[in-house]
Amino acid sequence: MYQSELVEAHKRGRVVSSEPLFVGVGIVIAYFFDYGISFASTGPLAWRLPIACQILFAIVRISELSLGCNS
Repeated sequence: MYQSELVEAHKRGRVVSSEPLFVGVGIVIAYFFDYGISFASTGPLAWRLPIACQILFAIVRISELSLGCNS
């Protein structure tokens, strides 16, 4: 809703539809990552590596917060 109010009218459809597109792409990437890990190892690495990748992404996103402007 917030996106559709801020973007220009001729770009609104692309911007609003990009959110579910990227959510779907992220889910597909996660499924393939888990599928590949299931063949790579059966020990504790099979569940620790996906969680470690999520933590790494979260740390990168949190560190980017300091680069943004304050509102």
